[in-house]
Parts: sequence; structure tokens; C-alpha cells
Amino acid sequence: MATYSGEKGFNIQSLASDPSNPKEGEVWYNTTSNVLKGYLTVTGAWSSGGALNTPRNNSAGAGVSQTSSLCIGGTSGPTLQNQVELYGGSSWTEVNNLNTTRYSLGSAGTATAAIAFTGYADAYPMTNVCETYNGTSWTEVANVLVARKELNGCGTTTAALCIGGERPPGPSPTRYSGVESWNGTSWTEGNNLLIATQSMAAFGIQTAAVVAGGGAPGALATSLPWNGTSWTAGNNINNARKNQNSGCGTQTAGMFCGGSPGFQAYTETFDGTSWTEVADLAQGRYDGAATANSPSGNSLYWGGSGSGIPYSNVCEEWT
Repeated sequence: MATYSGEKGFNIQSLASDPSNPKEGEVWYNTTSNVLKGYLTVTGAWSSGGALNTPRNNSAGAGVSQTSSLCIGGTSGPTLQNQVELYGGSSWTEVNNLNTTRYSLGSAGTATAAIAFTGYADAYPMTNVCETYNGTSWTEVANVLVARKELNGCGTTTAALCIGGERPPGPSPTRYSGVESWNGTSWTEGNNLLIATQSMAAFGIQTAAVVAGGGAPGALATSLPWNGTSWTAGNNINNARKNQNSGCGTQTAGMFCGGSPGFQAYTETFDGTSWTEVADLAQGRYDGAATANSPSGNSLYWGGSGSGIPYSNVCEEWT
């Protein structure tokens, strides 16, 4: 039988306490706890969080941490949702509803200062209604210029982007490359995406954002950084995916998780230049939503559609 000494050329150390500065791959036996231990650097992992009160897909998110994030709208079968839930670190609590029931909407901001815009509102045509949240209630503000669904957004309640999506006219909506900018009072048309797309990940702020993946109609691997003026072609994600309602993070520390075709569990992080595969979601799914300021911090991914689960209430925490 092979032994550690035979394989590695030295014996396992017996220590009364864990070393203060262990090296990668180091192994030791803690004689105080009677536990064999080792040291390995990992990028992070997903673990179970508190379940949503209302299972749904195609919701939107706002927030910057696992202890303060909003799940906004969505759909549970034929029932569209105006419900909003707040995650406080271990469980979801229902807070005041949206004024306009909808799914596949865009969003930005934090759990106490959020903005939700456009989306599909129960019947054709799509709504262009925009609402802001002050931590207590939702208030209608100036409409988005072009109604759409399966879009994405990022930024704050005073400086947000409304990006891409699927728009009218006619009974067969078309993919859209249009981008609008919000200044806290009104929406203004900005420079279009390089490709018309929908159901993609987006993260960052109004002047420094990234759009990744999406459908046109097949799943895309494209990544498009934004500098506040124009979009450029960046490095592709490793796994082409669509049907993602939101991304999370900043332009130099972002994340794309889940998606389709199929029920994907892939998680990739972005460092401002390239994408890296990290630990998968425990439950592969698409049409989920995500929040958090940076994947190096504490992100959330919830809801969506998984295998045999059309409307999930599962929430996972990235640590």
C-alpha cells in the first residue's frame, strides 16, 4: 500500500495547533483536535441559503451583499409577480410590492435604493414603466423610451443603464441592441450594443459595465465592456449561455452563473480582462437572478428553472 511518506518523501507533521502561515499543499495532524488537515487555496464555493417565499423565475435583483438584496417581480407559471422579497443574510422577507406586476424586467441599485424598469406586464404589449424604491415603497417615475423584456440593467437609482432585450413591434418581438441611460430624472438613448441580444448577464456601473452571453437567437459567448461612451469586443466567456436575468459585480470583478441551453451550473468570474471557471452552482438552472458587489465578496443566486423544477425557490450563497 502506498504511504504519504512513500509518495511525498516525508512524514506528516503532528502539531498541537494549526500553522500560522501554511503553504499550498501542506498537510498536518492536529493533535489537539485529533483531525488530519491540509491547506489548499480555492476561489470560492456555493452553499445553501434561505429559500424564497414565492418560487419564481425571470425576477430581477438589486443589492450589494448577502445580507441586503432584493428579489423583484418574476413569474410562477401563469401568475406574474409584483412581489418583492428582501434577503437579510439567512432568510427572505416580503416587503412592499411593485406597482406594476411584471417579469423579465431590468433593475439596478441596492436593497434600500433600487430601480426596476420595463419588462413583460401580463399581456402584450410590454410595459415601459419605471419605478424606484426607497427602502419602503415603490414610486413610478419617468418611463423607459423603448418598452422591452428579457433585458438587463446595472448601476444606481441616479445613474443606471437599460440594456438590450426583446422589443415590439408586432406579435413576434425582435432582439434589440438599444441602450438607455438614466440620470435620476429621465432616460436618454446611448450607443447601441455591438450585437442585438437578450437574456444576458450585465454588471458594473453606468460608466464602466460589462454585458456577457445572451441569445441572438442561439447562446452567445461574447463579452462586451462599456466605458461610458462605447462598447468594445472583449474576451469570450468559456461557456456560451443565455437566459440569465442578471449578473453581479463590477467591471473588474464580475460573475456570470447559470443559464441555458439545458440547465447550466457553470460559474465564471471576470477580472476585467478574462473569464475563469470556478465552482459550479449546486442546482443547474436558467432564468435566475443574482446580486452582490463583487464575486470576491458575497454573492447570491436565486430562483430560475431547474431540471424538473419549473419555478425554483432555491437560493445559493457564494463565499
